[in-house]
Amino acid sequence: MKFARTAYLLVQVVWIALAIGLLYFTVLKPNQAEDSFVVFGWGLILLTFPLGWIALVVVGGVHWIAFEVFTVELPGGLVATTITWAIVTLIGYFQWFVWLPRLVRSLRRRWSSDEIS
Repeated sequence: MKFARTAYLLVQVVWIALAIGLLYFTVLKPNQAEDSFVVFGWGLILLTFPLGWIALVVVGGVHWIAFEVFTVELPGGLVATTITWAIVTLIGYFQWFVWLPRLVRSLRRRWSSDEIS
């Protein structure tokens, strides 16, 4: 059981490091690669799939609605990238490291109580 806990914490640390690395190389080192925003977008989608994809669509939709319907110009560029990163990363973190473990524990309890009955 101790190995499983250590492996879980290692996965968590690697996931967070990858998420921070995506932001770092996109925002602080944008000239490192011509396609840094492509790497950023796909990296974020992969780290936070499936809820991250939905969050990106919602954030993009809010941005579009604010501009097209209400003619409100929201920040763009690096500010929008950082805000989007924060929203999607938080959703991805909760998805993988809070909600999924709770679901697994709940299912294990249900399966073990079914065996006892």
